[in-house]
Amino acid sequence: MFRRSSASGFALLGLSSLVLFLPFAAVSSAERSHQTLVVVAFVLGLVLTALVWFVLRQHGLVRPSYLGAAALVGSFSTAWTFGTVADFATTAHSELAARLFVVAPVNGVGVWLFVTGLRRTFPRPVRGIAAAAVALVMLGLLLGPSLLLQPGLSSHNIPDVQVQLRAGYRYWTTGALILVAPFLALVTIPGEWFERRWMQASALLMAIPARTFALALVLATLALTAFLADYSFDRRATTADEIAQLWHARMLLEGRLAMPPDSNPEFFAIDNIIDRPVWMSQFPIGGPAVLALGLLTGAVWLLNPILTALTALNVYRFAQRSYGEPLARVAAMVVSTSPMILIMGATHMNHMPTAWLVTLALASLPTWTVTDSPATVRRAAAIIGVAVGAAMTIRPLDGVVAAVVLGLAMLATAARDRARARSLIIAIVAGAVPVAVLLFVNWRTTGHPFRFGYELLWGANHSLGLHDDPTGNPHTVWRALLLGVKYASQLNWIATGWPIPALLLVAVGLVCSRRANRWDVLMLSLFGTQLFTYAFYWHDGQFVGPRFLFTAVPAILILVARAPFLVAQRVRGVAWRIAVVAIPVCLGVTWLRSMRPYGMQGLAQEFRESRTRLKVDPPREVQRGALRNVLVFVQEGASARLQHRLWGLGLSRPDAARLLAIADGCTLVEATRAEESRAAADTAGRLVRMEAMITPFRASPDNARLPDVNFRVTDTTSITEGCASEIARDFRVKNTVAYGPMLLLNRFDGSGRIAGDAIYVMDLGDRNELLRARFPNRRWLRYEVPRRRQDTLPVLTPYDSVR
Repeated sequence: MFRRSSASGFALLGLSSLVLFLPFAAVSSAERSHQTLVVVAFVLGLVLTALVWFVLRQHGLVRPSYLGAAALVGSFSTAWTFGTVADFATTAHSELAARLFVVAPVNGVGVWLFVTGLRRTFPRPVRGIAAAAVALVMLGLLLGPSLLLQPGLSSHNIPDVQVQLRAGYRYWTTGALILVAPFLALVTIPGEWFERRWMQASALLMAIPARTFALALVLATLALTAFLADYSFDRRATTADEIAQLWHARMLLEGRLAMPPDSNPEFFAIDNIIDRPVWMSQFPIGGPAVLALGLLTGAVWLLNPILTALTALNVYRFAQRSYGEPLARVAAMVVSTSPMILIMGATHMNHMPTAWLVTLALASLPTWTVTDSPATVRRAAAIIGVAVGAAMTIRPLDGVVAAVVLGLAMLATAARDRARARSLIIAIVAGAVPVAVLLFVNWRTTGHPFRFGYELLWGANHSLGLHDDPTGNPHTVWRALLLGVKYASQLNWIATGWPIPALLLVAVGLVCSRRANRWDVLMLSLFGTQLFTYAFYWHDGQFVGPRFLFTAVPAILILVARAPFLVAQRVRGVAWRIAVVAIPVCLGVTWLRSMRPYGMQGLAQEFRESRTRLKVDPPREVQRGALRNVLVFVQEGASARLQHRLWGLGLSRPDAARLLAIADGCTLVEATRAEESRAAADTAGRLVRMEAMITPFRASPDNARLPDVNFRVTDTTSITEGCASEIARDFRVKNTVAYGPMLLLNRFDGSGRIAGDAIYVMDLGDRNELLRARFPNRRWLRYEVPRRRQDTLPVLTPYDSVR
């Protein structure tokens, strides 16, 4: 497994990791230019090291000293960027150069130590994959998370994850000792009893016909996911993303790509829906189109559970064709029991259809690679192309990542086997068809094929890259690094939910490889590219863990399942027993023990008890048809009402969010009221006037305590009569009701306008009077939780305009 000098090699690997980490630790609380310098120098050093390695390996001249020198030169080349990188503009070049003269030698020494350690520890065939394993452990378990434990994380606009990290480490240490170690200790009992029982159990599993296993896998995964959809989410949409795409799906069922803008958009708006110049969601057309298919069947909640089951089947087919039947069955079971896979599959989120499509392409890749039948090659290429292209119509960035990684794998194969080169054209053409549909829809809705709804709603700063985000917060090189580390760290406990970190299992398996396996490299490439790409996206995507990595999670889970097979090939005796039984023990602990917030039971319960405001039933009287021709007002908190009024004034989502983040709530209310009193066409200079009227919110112990914690008032002296009225509305009810689910109850007429027996609108207080002329003959009602009620269930109450 290892070379004779492996002990000193491991010591050098550990030392090199610490040396390379020192510059990052030194600037964790430093100014932005120094943080950028450290990251850029490290990346350029690695890039030149990789180029030198690639050239030297052709001649058998790879030496640690050569690669260390390459890292040194590459790091020093950062000096050429001093005049071009914006982050360096505010710092004297002499100061940057002085720090670079420290950072560059450290990088050179670190790379030299790392390569020396690899050469002493691992034989030549596995050094590359072993380097990836060490990097995974450093990034996701040891040195990377330590950056998140440094103070000042919130200053980078990243939610505090330190409590979560510390709890995770306790779970992986104390939890593993208490929950896993006793079971592993049992297998150390002498005798051949374990081997006999294990072989019997393995024989029983493998005796199941492949088709029977596949059918059982699909049915079991579907049953588990459908149960969670009902138990944890009440079969409802519980996020703004889900609601927006369901709303857009209803538009598609009306035969329209988008609806005409409503004359009173503030009453029907939610975060991720575009109000002007058309009415639709911000999301690419693929997600709403998939949900529209679910709506047609009347069981849209069951769509993602079905796709989850098919994703598990795709993983089984891929592993079956690339790794063999035994590993395929284990990998499929790991995927079908993954908390992250099952919980995401229980939602209406668009990550699940994307993962199904990418794994569908993945399952066809081994067939395309090894089959001798030209017809089968062409069919597999077409499936890969269509699946990846369709994924781009749902989550374009995920689709592009899959296209790049799978495309490079196909090009590498075609370079060795020219007979498959022609089929690449089939894959490209097949993938271009759904992409062409996406671009056509963009052109019809946003006015340009490459302009997405995200940009229409949030502006150009919504895009990938290092720049200020839509609300003005900078997404720096350092923040990108922290996001990448955070995503990798979180994946350790949510991907499997086991007391043993997922990336540690992957790393242990990889270092036990006899040689680099091309499918292992492909899985690592999918994960690494997804992680690297989304680190450069400004939004911190959190839902069921790092949701932006979801499409790559099946790849990581395949490597997790592969780890025991790789270890078992290299060890004997008790070590072999522990290797093969680790996954069954972890699965049993995770699923059978209640250890909230860990384990499957704890996670399912957590989601069951969260987002209760979004799991409210609509009014029974309306649903039974007892009430007709009514206008129902739904009240959210003061901050949400103010946000809707800002949207109604024509302020963009970024400008409205920025004002709400910085302003004293009462001064913003008065600025809003002042603009609402102007003529509707008097919009010139509106934002400037409002910025001049507001005063910044100042946090202090004297801050007013209000029902809506997001409506922030510096002190009681700033509470005006209009602001007091808004606050009184919050005190009037016991709890608020989320408007998003109520929006989905609305229907359209033939012209694309809101209509139906009941119309649900956002309660905007005095602003509601705008609707008198539009709905003069409807009965006005409120759907709310009166303060006098003993429970928190909303009821219909008569509308009273004087509050």
